[in-house]
Formats: sequence, structure tokens, C-alpha cells
Amino acid sequence: MTTTLTISGPFGVPIHIHWSVLFGAIIPCLYVGFSLVDIPFFIIGFVLLVGVHEFGHAIAAKLLGLKVFAVHINITGGHCRYELPPTIWKALFVTSAGLLAQILLLLITTIYIAIFGYESGRVVNDFILVFTFLNALMLIVNVLPFKPLAGLSTDGLILWKLMIAWIRLAYRMAARVRKDKEDSISGHC
Repeated sequence: MTTTLTISGPFGVPIHIHWSVLFGAIIPCLYVGFSLVDIPFFIIGFVLLVGVHEFGHAIAAKLLGLKVFAVHINITGGHCRYELPPTIWKALFVTSAGLLAQILLLLITTIYIAIFGYESGRVVNDFILVFTFLNALMLIVNVLPFKPLAGLSTDGLILWKLMIAWIRLAYRMAARVRKDKEDSISGHC
């Protein structure tokens, strides 16, 4: 039996939060020292971080007029289910949008630290840790081209496959143009 909390997200997209996100606090707690007070804020920060990434995909899909069916968040990260983009370029855009959203969150958090400092209180510091340290770790994992234990491909693997498909398509188009030129030249003789 799978237990999830389902809430309505932006654009009416359902967000399914799996109970396993409760363990999303383990990595930050191990890093800063285990504290019962910090756990709820690390969990909320983890859900927000994964949500930012997945809604990066959702916003890009919506911008292209694609249907977004749901966002799933669990201990291993998340998954945005959306209608398949019709072209390689649109697929590249939607796939990379989650990573770009994470980078934007990292940039905004870094600017916050530069302006207000790191000692902003326990709750804010918990979010800062998740939005910087854990965010950076997740970015590294997300850009690596592999299939983690959860069975879903990382964005890096999807981007790698899309780039290979684009190169193959470009090669076939160039070969077709070259053949058409040769045919037109031999037809003039």
C-alpha cells in the first residue's frame, strides 16, 4: 500500500507527496547534527526543493502548451508527468527546465546569504542549508546520465539521449541534403 498526501499545486496540477519524504531530512540532519527541532523544517525544505525542480519542468511544459498530469515527490526526488513534447528542441527545453529552476533557487539563496548573512535564525538557516548544500548535491546527481535505484532516468540521462537523437537527426538531414545535391548535379549532365 502506498501512502501519499495529494494537494492541488500551481496550474491545478496535483502534487502527490509520498510518506518517504520524511526521510529527506536525514542528509541535512547528519550534516549539521541531529536535532528534533530541525527535522520538520528540513522535510519542508526538501519538499520545496524537489517541488521547485519538478515545477520547473511543469512550467516549461505549460509554456509549450503541453498537458501536465501530476508531480510526484518522494525520498529519491520527484517526477513530473507531462504530455510528450513533439520535437527534440521542446523536449530539451522541458527536460532542462527543472535543472534551471534548481540553479535559480541556489542563486536566490546565495544572494540572500550575501545580503542578510547566514545567521538568520534556526528555521531560515535550515532552509538555507537545504536550498544550498542539498540543492548542490541534487544538481550533481540530476546532471549525471544514469538510472538511479528508483528506476526513473535522471535529467542528465534524458538530456544525453535527446542530444544523441538530435545529432543523429542532423546527420540524416545533412546526408539527405547532400544526396539531393548530388542528384540535382547528375540530373543536369
